[in-house]
Amino acid sequence: PKKIELIGTDGKRYCFLCKTSDDLRKDARVMEFCYMINNFLRKDPEARDRSLYIRTYAVIPLGHEWGLLQWIDNLETLKLITAREYEKHGIDYQKINRFIKEILPRQEYKDIFISKSNLFCLTFFLCYSFPCHLNNWFLDCFPEPSLWLAARTRYTNTLAVMSIVGYVLGLGDRHAENILFDRLSGDCIHVDLNMLFDKGSDLPVPEVVPFRLTQSLVDALGVLGYKGKFEKSCRVTLRVLQENKESLLSVFETFVHDPV
Repeated sequence: PKKIELIGTDGKRYCFLCKTSDDLRKDARVMEFCYMINNFLRKDPEARDRSLYIRTYAVIPLGHEWGLLQWIDNLETLKLITAREYEKHGIDYQKINRFIKEILPRQEYKDIFISKSNLFCLTFFLCYSFPCHLNNWFLDCFPEPSLWLAARTRYTNTLAVMSIVGYVLGLGDRHAENILFDRLSGDCIHVDLNMLFDKGSDLPVPEVVPFRLTQSLVDALGVLGYKGKFEKSCRVTLRVLQENKESLLSVFETFVHDPV
């Protein structure tokens, strides 16, 4: 991918990411879906009062194998944030890869069986060795209390809405480089939206959860975790989607006639 800068007829400079060897038509349709959801969220009184929205960006397919993505400044991936925080605390995060490879040979991921006791031990080891630090990122980026609260609220809302939307779409490939955070607002932004309808279950390492809500993401939600504002925002979003399902389904009728 290459970053390019274009000068518009208004004299302003616009940055885009030129991406090749990737079909962006699915991303464009998903973004159209997100635009519709934002419109419905703005019209719903409860959703509007809670300031629920999806952070969107422009997707311009220019062919079957390439296209342009709007460049958004001040974004950091979950992987980058986590790696930096671990480095600050002297934690070798690469150790997790070595540990997993030792106990779970990659070719056996789909077939391996882990007993409940072993799974508990594995989970305990990982959580103890690699504690959550995403909340520290919010403290570093938003040191003033009112800014921190506003950023965490936006993070909670955008994370909740995209969690439900991802669940409805069967959105997969939600690894730590496809989830980004805005250093100026705290918004949670998802990219690479072309793995839909539970295709993630067919990956070499199958994705078996409806959406990504790991301990690190929960830690940044505050003392209530996913109980409270996050859960309420999820319920409101799901209700709005159900009330407008006919309009939303029309966006994906094109997949039936022109699957990509």
